Amino acid sequence: MKRQSLNQAYNEEIYGGRISLTAALVSSEPLSNRLNHSYLKEQDLSASFIKAIESERFRLAHELHDGVGQILTGAAMLTESLHADLSGTAKKEADRILELIRRAMLQVRSLSHLTSPEFLKDKELSQLLIEEIAYWHGCHQVKCHLDTRLHVSDEATVLQLYRITQESIHNAIRHGKANVIQITVRQDEESYGVLEIMNDGALLQSTSMAVSTGIGLRGMKHRAAMIQASLDVENIFTQGVLVTCRFPLPKPRP
Repeated sequence: MKRQSLNQAYNEEIYGGRISLTAALVSSEPLSNRLNHSYLKEQDLSASFIKAIESERFRLAHELHDGVGQILTGAAMLTESLHADLSGTAKKEADRILELIRRAMLQVRSLSHLTSPEFLKDKELSQLLIEEIAYWHGCHQVKCHLDTRLHVSDEATVLQLYRITQESIHNAIRHGKANVIQITVRQDEESYGVLEIMNDGALLQSTSMAVSTGIGLRGMKHRAAMIQASLDVENIFTQGVLVTCRFPLPKPRP
C-alpha cells in the first residue's frame, strides 16, 4: 500500500512535470510576437510622450511671448518714462535697468521662438542650428562651432534632430560643464546622414547606464527611433563626450 502511494506520487510528479514542460513550450512559442507587441507598445507610448512634450512647448512659448514678454515691455516703457525725469547718478542707474530689461526681452523672444514647434516649420536644419548657437552664445560662456555639409529639410527629421541637438547642448553645459561644443552634420554613404555633437565636458561614468536611465538621453533615443535613426553616446578618451545620430535620408523623388 505504501509502495503504491509512493508510485502514485512519483507518477503524479512526472506527469505534472510533463504538463508544466508542455505548457512552457506552448507559451514560449509566441514569445517573439509578445516581444514585438511590447516593443510596438513602447514605441507608441514614446511617440505620445514626445507629442505631449511638443504640445507643452507650444503652450510655454506662447506664455513666454504673450505673458512674460508683455510684462517686460510694460516695465521697459515705464522705465523709459521715469528716465526722462531723472538726472545724474539716478539717470545712469535707470539706463542700466533699461538695458537689462531689453536684454531680458530679447532672451524671452529668442527662447519662445526656439521652444515653439511653429517656429521650426519650413526651416532647414542648419538655419535652426545657427539660431540655437546664437542663443547659447548669448546666455552662457560657451563656444559652439557648427559644420554643416548636408542639407536637411524634411520636416519630421529636422524637428527630431533639432531637439536632439538642444538636449545634447543642455546636457553638455549643465552636467558636463563644457566650454566648447562642436556640431557637425554630414552625409554618411548615399542614403544616410550623421549628426554629431562633441563637447569637452566631463566624461560619463557609464554611457549605457546614462542612456537607459537618464530622462533626457532616453528622450533622445526615442526621438531618434521616430525617424528610424540610431543614437549613440560615448566617451572619447579624455577629450569629452560624443553624441552621434545616424539617420536615413528621404528618398529622392522620381
